[in-house]
Amino acid sequence: MSTESQMSMLHNALTLIRDAVPAACQARLSTSDQGNYGFALTDVLDAQGEPLIVADQLWTDLTDALWPYLANLDWDGVVGEDKHGYATLQIPTDATAQPDE
Repeated sequence: MSTESQMSMLHNALTLIRDAVPAACQARLSTSDQGNYGFALTDVLDAQGEPLIVADQLWTDLTDALWPYLANLDWDGVVGEDKHGYATLQIPTDATAQPDE
């Protein structure tokens, strides 16, 4: 998948998080157990970087909805994860925000 396609998928995922959890300012992702691609949402964070409590059903619905966007992102690509496989990303604040190019 091209870098541009991956940026679009990541942007769509972050927008989906923002829409589902309006108080979320950041998303923490971790690499999945797939070989060299795929991420999973591990936390949504407030403006101070503290984890937000998300109701179980909302969390399940959100992670299920995110899977098509996050499952095929390459490791060491647009997400910018650290050597332990984690990344904390800013969530766009408005629906028209575009991924950085």
